[in-house]
Amino acid sequence: MYLSDFDLQQWDEQKLMALPAKQKDGLLVKLLWDLKEARERLKANSQTSSRPPRSDPPWHSTNSWG
Repeated sequence: MYLSDFDLQQWDEQKLMALPAKQKDGLLVKLLWDLKEARERLKANSQTSSRPPRSDPPWHSTNSWG
């Protein structure tokens, strides 16, 4: 249920406002799911996923000396 980069580039305010309400609702649901998924990926680190510790950003250091 993801919108590709190409799909997103096709939209602008004028095109969005011209959609019938039912299509706007469908697009809104897709955008909500995409946003939630993106935020979950941003929150993921080696403590909350199967990612290795070296993939964590430096500001999320879990060592006691950093």
